[in-house]
Amino acid sequence: MEHECVTFASRWQALRGMAYGLRQTTILGSLRVVISAPPNFSVLDQVMSKLLDEATPDHLLALHSATSLVQRILHIQATIQRQQKIPVFSTGHAHVVAKGGSPPKRIHHYSIALPYFHPQATLSTLRWIRLSLNQLVAPNSFSDQTLLEIHSSYEGLLSDLRKFSVRGTNIQHFLSAAFDLGIPSSRLTPDIFTFGEGSHCRWLKSTMTDQTAAIAVQLSGSKMASAHVLRQHGLPTPRHQKVANTEQALLVAEKLGYPVVVKPDDQEQGRGVAAGLRKPESIRKAVEAALSFSKNILVESFHEGQDYRLTTFQGKVVKILHRRAGGVVGNGKGSILELLEQEKQTPDSRRIFRQTGKVRLTLDDEALELICEQNLTPQAVPISGHFVPLRRKCNISAGGVFSLIQLQDCHPDNYQLAIRAADALRLDPCGVDLIIPDISRSWLETGAVIIEMNAMPQLGFSQGPETYPQMLREMIKANGSIPKHLLICLPNVELPSPSTLTELPAVASFEGLSMPQGVWIKGKRTTLALGNGFKASQILLRDKSIHSAFCVMSSNEIIEQGLPAEHFDRITCLHATDPSKENVQLLDEIRSRVSANTNQLDVLQDITRLES
Repeated sequence: MEHECVTFASRWQALRGMAYGLRQTTILGSLRVVISAPPNFSVLDQVMSKLLDEATPDHLLALHSATSLVQRILHIQATIQRQQKIPVFSTGHAHVVAKGGSPPKRIHHYSIALPYFHPQATLSTLRWIRLSLNQLVAPNSFSDQTLLEIHSSYEGLLSDLRKFSVRGTNIQHFLSAAFDLGIPSSRLTPDIFTFGEGSHCRWLKSTMTDQTAAIAVQLSGSKMASAHVLRQHGLPTPRHQKVANTEQALLVAEKLGYPVVVKPDDQEQGRGVAAGLRKPESIRKAVEAALSFSKNILVESFHEGQDYRLTTFQGKVVKILHRRAGGVVGNGKGSILELLEQEKQTPDSRRIFRQTGKVRLTLDDEALELICEQNLTPQAVPISGHFVPLRRKCNISAGGVFSLIQLQDCHPDNYQLAIRAADALRLDPCGVDLIIPDISRSWLETGAVIIEMNAMPQLGFSQGPETYPQMLREMIKANGSIPKHLLICLPNVELPSPSTLTELPAVASFEGLSMPQGVWIKGKRTTLALGNGFKASQILLRDKSIHSAFCVMSSNEIIEQGLPAEHFDRITCLHATDPSKENVQLLDEIRSRVSANTNQLDVLQDITRLES
């Protein structure tokens, strides 16, 4: 539309692979920018910075041109998706393909390449940006009503994007760490991701790895079973008993002595858990709530002390978090109700609401009951520094607050206790939840209980983000890549046969060969004809038995599907001795798409000239 500052192409091409130097699956499109001099994007920058809770990069603030507007668009679309746990870790790039118009109105046409995780998420984000941007940069169009409309549409966008988010929080941070470390990654199933290639390839489902024992996961899935195994290894656990209904729960509570804990035996992330119960009425409510999650309910002795999560990996503790139930801290001025409203405006609370659409802490029945137990009301003003708990459990999903404990501040006996517990269940990685009065003193002196063993522990990013790259570096050799050579055959060049290729020393030195005719590993065919060099390459690069790969694709596959890996050590284009004008143009396009994804780009007319 002529009156719009920015318009996008009506058609986009979502490649299955990568192109133009991008290290994630790539979507290609175009946009048109109409700029009237002198442009000013200060309102746009101000509104977007507030919406995104992230300042516009300094290198963009000082620029007011068509290209800087495009760079803003690329930055905004990537930031919105990343904040919604959609793993998009670079902004992509754009280049001018045509200019026109006459002063003061200039028209610029750009070709753009963007990384994507799900194409619909990227396109939905771009559509919202176009609509909002055209309202914000059009002369004399900005008003309070415009701002309200943009905010409303942004909330709708976030709601739409949530269905594309990766599950949980760990995998997003592992993917980000892998990107920073140069480790190739890809999605295997909706919640399992691969890291590395060939013999370096590993799988992760949150913090559960491809080497996590299934029997250990089964044991940790039952709090009663895992506690039984821990006791057999001489490790401390609380007393508990399974109950079928409220009446049995009340009898067990009397037997164990108040206070007690009610929790499902087979749930995680604190679902259905209620701790520190001191009254029969509280037990009735807790059992009813727990039964909504599971039929297997435990009543457990309650132990006073501090709550810690010790995460073990490959025989050592890699992280310790001190966990505290959700609540508010008094400042001597505001009421509990006012402090709670302030808590909702903190960066962490806004981030979680943006990602989930849910508020972690509210004055619900649980919070009101706890306030009453403390002889307070929502209107009470706590003294400065006084903590008022509003939750009975420490999980971050329930508003729990975590703080990082340095490993040297943990007594060696407690450190070893966590390692022994993980070894007892044969669980790696493992999250060991420990109740102990003081982590700096030995549990042998103060007493302690292990209340839960987690096969898929949440690591916590804001407290110690370095744990994610640390674990990846220990799991994956080098940067996870294996030596790779890609041969691209242009039209009018017959695809070489497997026997022709394997007779060449430059190809025979590679352990794996992929081409449309199939996949060969160490000289043996492992698939039927696939008819698709891209698919064959991906099959080969996922095979853990190979340490090097030679891939063959046609030029059409490169144009239609992109590169099957983010980087090749060498790419060779094979074209006819007397190429047509169309083939020369195609070769130029291939070069522009792949040159940034390789160390060496060659063009040959004779395959026998391949050198090792």
